[in-house]
Amino acid sequence: MPQRTTAKTDSSFYLGKKVAFVYRAKRQVRGSNIRVIWGKVTRPHGNSGVVRAQFRHNLPPQTFGATVRVMLYPSNI
Repeated sequence: MPQRTTAKTDSSFYLGKKVAFVYRAKRQVRGSNIRVIWGKVTRPHGNSGVVRAQFRHNLPPQTFGATVRVMLYPSNI
């Protein structure tokens, strides 16, 4: 659930925003072991401000319920 969203109408601000799931891998690639799976917020889920996101590559099952980073672009303002 994005911060400060308590209703379905509050979550409409986040629709279309980019989402990043950042994690650390064991093996380094190009000098870094930090990886990212990108996605975007697609629609609200329920009436309490929770949103659904669709990722380019499916997330591993261990990450369900994990924290993701919401990028505040593209902007509709």
